[in-house]
Amino acid sequence: MKNLLLVIAVAVISAATTTYILTHPIHFDLFGHKLDITDASFAANIYPTGMDNGGDINFPAIMNDDEPHLAGVKNPMNDLFTLAAKKAVPAVVHIKVETESAFNANNNIGNDIFGRNYGTDDIERKPSSSGSGVLVSADGYVMTNNHVVAGGTSIKVTLFDKSVYDALLVGADASTDLAVLKIKPAAIPRSFKYFNFGNSDSLNVGEWVLAVGNPFNLSSTVTAGIVSAKARNINLLDQQNAIEAFIQTDAEVNVGNSGGALVNLEGSLVGITTAIASNSGISEGYSFAIPGNMIRKVYNDIKQYGAVQRAYLGANTRNITPEIAEKNNLPSMNGVYVDYVPPGSTADDAKIKKGDIIIEINGSKVNSVPELQEKIAGFNPGQKISITILRKKETLFLNAILKNIKKETGTINSPIDELRLILGADFETMTPKELSDMGLKSGIRIARVLEDGLLRRTTEIKQGLVVLRINNLPIKSINELAMLIRASKKGDMITFEGIYPGSGQRPKMFPFTME
Repeated sequence: MKNLLLVIAVAVISAATTTYILTHPIHFDLFGHKLDITDASFAANIYPTGMDNGGDINFPAIMNDDEPHLAGVKNPMNDLFTLAAKKAVPAVVHIKVETESAFNANNNIGNDIFGRNYGTDDIERKPSSSGSGVLVSADGYVMTNNHVVAGGTSIKVTLFDKSVYDALLVGADASTDLAVLKIKPAAIPRSFKYFNFGNSDSLNVGEWVLAVGNPFNLSSTVTAGIVSAKARNINLLDQQNAIEAFIQTDAEVNVGNSGGALVNLEGSLVGITTAIASNSGISEGYSFAIPGNMIRKVYNDIKQYGAVQRAYLGANTRNITPEIAEKNNLPSMNGVYVDYVPPGSTADDAKIKKGDIIIEINGSKVNSVPELQEKIAGFNPGQKISITILRKKETLFLNAILKNIKKETGTINSPIDELRLILGADFETMTPKELSDMGLKSGIRIARVLEDGLLRRTTEIKQGLVVLRINNLPIKSINELAMLIRASKKGDMITFEGIYPGSGQRPKMFPFTME
């Protein structure tokens, strides 16, 4: 009789669960925009998880199916979780960011590139936001999400031991949503607990991982789950050259976990938590993390060059669908379909053609566009790679020397080069005396306006302009300007406010649209 009641109870629960799923359609939404995730079997709203901080440690019970649970018998798997947590927790920090913005008491309001309001009668205020970060060096380098610190003018980092430090933004990469911070040296030097990088490529679906962060202002929360999928593209990053190959897990992650750690059971960093799949903005099942190998490359590049050295294959590619497979008489759905090869691109130099199927990069299989992007992003311009393709049932082995966005094999060395590429102008730092002579506290000078650049085509800006503000935000360094430009999207309206030396005039406004 008991067995019969148990079967009925399980059936009722299963039926109720199925009814709930069928009667609660879920819509995709990201930052308030509708979104389709075509490669997922679920639908949800995707939220970036930057905001606060965490406290409880909850580990799932893990028992072998063939072993009865005995009271007082310690589960040996617990040791793996607790040891990984002990390694991870001291290396995760809470980040608080203050951002200068403004509002207008007379309701003469506009919007800056981050959606904040401002007007001509500005009254300064400093809203704050917060998130998590991970220490990656003993001398205080911290990795976090770009969306946690974007536009910030003051950054404070709180360690596990509750000590608080000021931090500087070293550099950011909007295309991967990553940023590098450096804790300012204190009066008493110290060595920080930090993560070793794990190999995210070796993570397997079904493998246990821990998420460590600061949700809801609860410091150092640890949750556990498994890797649910890899190389997920969820259309989170609204950037022209965005790279999305997220690790999907069912570890519980909430608002404030952005920038926090995803670690394996060895306590090594294999990802940074970035977003959740949710209808409500709180955890409802799935979370997404940037792979650790991508984090390590961005960190090393920004430290060494001041900007990420991004390599591009250059070809337009698509995931293989049943229609593409049938039309091209493909033997399987494996690989990535090449739809177009621009002249002068890496793919063009390698003799890749429209209709080719890319199946391996350096001997590593690729079965989706995000996988291909992730693998290419792991290399630098100038590096040589091997590409295995399928062309009309024939397997070909090609070699390629990767190029950067300018279709060159060299490095982009700094934010100065980045601004030259995007805006078509060279910027330079001003000395304190130069600023003082003009009665200014901050600003950067335009040293040259290129003939074929965006500023020359769309504005009347000339050499010598001292840029004081961009969309009403004060500019204190070239790095700050580069970060704001990176955070903008195609079609955004940008306004430079600046003054020419010796003009004796009020600052002039120079609006233009990002291309």
